[in-house]
Amino acid sequence: VAGTYFASQTIGTCESIGRTSVTVTINAVASPTGPTTQNFTLLSSAPSKTIADLIGTGNNVVWFGSNSDALANLNPLLSTTVLVNNTTYFAMQTVGNCRSASPLAVLVTIILGINDIPLSRLEFYPNPVTNKLTLSNTNPISLIEVYNMLGQKVATSTPNALTTQLDMSYLQAGTYLVQVASEGKIKLVKVIKN
Repeated sequence: VAGTYFASQTIGTCESIGRTSVTVTINAVASPTGPTTQNFTLLSSAPSKTIADLIGTGNNVVWFGSNSDALANLNPLLSTTVLVNNTTYFAMQTVGNCRSASPLAVLVTIILGINDIPLSRLEFYPNPVTNKLTLSNTNPISLIEVYNMLGQKVATSTPNALTTQLDMSYLQAGTYLVQVASEGKIKLVKVIKN
C-alpha cells in the first residue's frame, strides 16, 4: 500500500534509536485506450477481420479472449486470430515490467457488406460434431476453411458441390470457425468439436 513506512534494526535485545523512513509510491499502469465497441465490415475482398484490426492504444498491447485470461496473462491471442461477431476481447498493456491493473474490453460487431449477404440457405450439422461435418447450400460450395480460436488455418477443402462432408475427426476438441464460400459470398460459422 502506498504510504510512509519506518524501519528500525534489532540486534539481540537492543533496538536502534533512530528510524529510517521509506516512502512507497504505487505507479499503477492504466488500461490501454480505444473504442469499447468496434464495428467491422466484411467484403468479398476482405472476408475476415483479425486481432490485428482491433484498436487498442498503449505500450506492448496484448489481446485475450477472456477477462480472466487477461488478468492472469494466460492464452494471449495471436494477431492472426479471426474476430467473431458479438464477442468481447480484452487488451492489456505493459509499461516497463508492470502490466495494466485491468483490461480494455472491446465488443466486436461484424457487419456484412451490402453485396455480401451471407449464404442464407447454408446448413451445417451436426453441431457439436465428432467426426464429419455435413454442409449443404442451394449453390455449390467452392471453398471451406477451418480456423482454430488462435486464428490458425487447420483445414481446407474445395468441394465444388451442393453438399459435402468435412472430416474433423483428427482435430482436437474445442471451438472452430468454419468459413464457407459460395459464388463469391462468404459465411463464417462457429462449430464445436467433441
